[in-house]
Amino acid sequence: MQSPRKSKASKRKALLSPVDFKGRLQDYVKAIKEADKEIAEAKKSKDKKVVKEGREFTAKSLGKIKTQTLKELLKLSAEYQRTFRRARAPRAGNANGGFFQPLGAGPELIAFFSQADLGTTGGRDGSGQRLQSVLSFLNPGTPYVSRSILTSLFALYAKRHNLSSFARDNQGKSLEQQNRQLLSVDQLMNTTLARLIEAERADSAAKLAAANAVDGQRKPAVMPKSGKVRKFNREDGTLIWNDHYHLFDPQNFSYSYLQAIFNKGVESTESLAARLGVAKDALLVKPNEVAREYMNQVDAAAEAGTLGTAGNGFGDIATRLGGGQGLQLRAALDDAHARVAAASATYDVERKAKARPKAKKAQ
Repeated sequence: MQSPRKSKASKRKALLSPVDFKGRLQDYVKAIKEADKEIAEAKKSKDKKVVKEGREFTAKSLGKIKTQTLKELLKLSAEYQRTFRRARAPRAGNANGGFFQPLGAGPELIAFFSQADLGTTGGRDGSGQRLQSVLSFLNPGTPYVSRSILTSLFALYAKRHNLSSFARDNQGKSLEQQNRQLLSVDQLMNTTLARLIEAERADSAAKLAAANAVDGQRKPAVMPKSGKVRKFNREDGTLIWNDHYHLFDPQNFSYSYLQAIFNKGVESTESLAARLGVAKDALLVKPNEVAREYMNQVDAAAEAGTLGTAGNGFGDIATRLGGGQGLQLRAALDDAHARVAAASATYDVERKAKARPKAKKAQ
């Protein structure tokens, strides 16, 4: 079972010290200047050559040496940037981040997920109970859900029902040519999520009007926050979706709109607490020290491969820490999310296995 904060282990390279960086930078700059000087001398000489350390070099061969030095300089720049990022003071994670906070599931989401074919807890068709059996927000009296659960559920539904192949821009294209980030709603979504879909369409139109843009128009060439330059088109000529403005279209929308849709069908933590007659903090993990210790123990158990085993489930960890209602609620939501993620991962493995061509039996 995975931690909700699944982290990717990576091999860390030794960090570059300021002294090393300065020394190497000076060496490269000196080498480039010398190469420029020698190239100029070679071009002026009668035989178009210069002698360096007992060897003859042409302007062309010196140009290659300069090019290699410039490549090394670029590598040094990348190494410096990596060192700078890691040298910044680490920020403590938000133990009660919005992705994991309890929300109230609205009637549209309850109706949709109650009827949706999500497969089973084992991730296999016909194996285990319906996945709905671990979704407590479908039961009266326990409306708690989180954005992490909803994101995973919608992604699983989109995969199981191949919503990408029905997107308008993917019609008539081979699987390799399709943009897998585009989706289309199906009949069940149209029926149960109609209010949310229409609300997103209205919001999308308002955002376009505020930007003084129209559907399909290019966004500004330079991204305002990062300063990166947009490309607008890939090398094969196809449009880069996120580099253009779009009016939300239920038959042709990007994955990011799924979150926008379900955000319109949930009750905020503040509103949920008010309706239940409790303080917001009662639904969160407090104090923050306990929240961080819970997250650390969950991550440690996941790394050790013991998370979810007898006596080491999310609820068990919460109980050992003596947490109150907020911690137990967080543990229940984390457990549901982990089960949905596991079912989704198993479905992915089996889908890929079915797609592989079967080996021919030996004659």
